[in-house]
Amino acid sequence: FPTLVIRPTQTYARERIPLSVKGKGCWAVINRILKGQPVIIHGDGESVWAATHASDFAQMFTRLLNSLFQSNELGSTNDSYLLVNPRPFTWNMLYQTLGVLLGKDVQTVHIPTAILAASKQYDFAESIRGDKFYSNIFDMTKLEQRIGPIQCEVDLRAGLAMYLEYMDTHPQLKQEEPDFDAWCDAQIERYQRAIQDVAL
Repeated sequence: FPTLVIRPTQTYARERIPLSVKGKGCWAVINRILKGQPVIIHGDGESVWAATHASDFAQMFTRLLNSLFQSNELGSTNDSYLLVNPRPFTWNMLYQTLGVLLGKDVQTVHIPTAILAASKQYDFAESIRGDKFYSNIFDMTKLEQRIGPIQCEVDLRAGLAMYLEYMDTHPQLKQEEPDFDAWCDAQIERYQRAIQDVAL
């Protein structure tokens, strides 16, 4: 039977943002930055990632369905499309942008993905080693041939700013995660101690 496959990459919105290493939610990482505490980034932070704001995804999704409907192809063809913001970024760029928006000098600690994936407390084996560890650059030619030029209105900086503004107007969502904080502090201490041991 006819199947239409829509393949987005990470899609975020006003209540969540892309992050490298996080606990249950995103605010715990923001809170560490605000407090001047170091945050963890997997690998060297230079792997390339792509994320699409929900409003831009909705715009591309609607344009695609309209195009298929107008050509009488909706529901009668087997096809697949990528729906992704074509502007990639590195994880280091993301955290640097957060620092600018928060007016803070973000202290980052880069820990190898293999070490993070060994965690028994958080499932980084899937979320980082199985996904964020690799660079992701997408070819949007097929979608553009169907719907025309892709112009996402919400770039990374704007999307992060929208999240921070939303959280400030909804303080009840600013949930602290003491367990995650303790885990971060312990991993950073162990990793830095291991570096010192190797340097002997």
